[in-house]
Amino acid sequence: MISIRCCSLLVVPLLALGSLAGCSGTSLPEMANVSGVILLDGKPLEDVEVVFVPVPSTGGQPSPEATAFSDPEGRFRPQTMIEGASHDAVVLGTHRVVLRDLKTIADSAPDPKQEYAGETTGRPRKSRFSPVFAASHTSPLPAVTIGRGPQELVLKLDSRTKTGIAAVTPASGGS
Repeated sequence: MISIRCCSLLVVPLLALGSLAGCSGTSLPEMANVSGVILLDGKPLEDVEVVFVPVPSTGGQPSPEATAFSDPEGRFRPQTMIEGASHDAVVLGTHRVVLRDLKTIADSAPDPKQEYAGETTGRPRKSRFSPVFAASHTSPLPAVTIGRGPQELVLKLDSRTKTGIAAVTPASGGS
């Protein structure tokens, strides 16, 4: 016959393990797969960092940013880092889109003739598009809303007027 004490020695640890299984971390926010293209004066723009900065909702938790880098065809796929893991998606909601021209970064090789090790040989290049696109509070791009399901985003920049448009549409299948 099994005593009550023996049963409690088995049941208590099992209950503790069961309660820990539900506490394995925070749940992921809802996300959607997003792909896109960036165009400057109608031509694909490569080597651009595209950052999705969430617009805070009233009383909501802050959402993580998503980041992408455009390829030679101007295409990009944002990724979101949550608790050290990368997700090929963007958190649902409204975002400001920020753009940084990676071709403006100076040569990162240190110049041995310079007094400080941090100095570099290269000079920053002029940005291919207006620097107003580099901050969420100055970017002329309208905020974009990412909904459920795969999305496609087209970013069109105009170098002459320093303006841009952003259009989000449902993805058209096999991309």
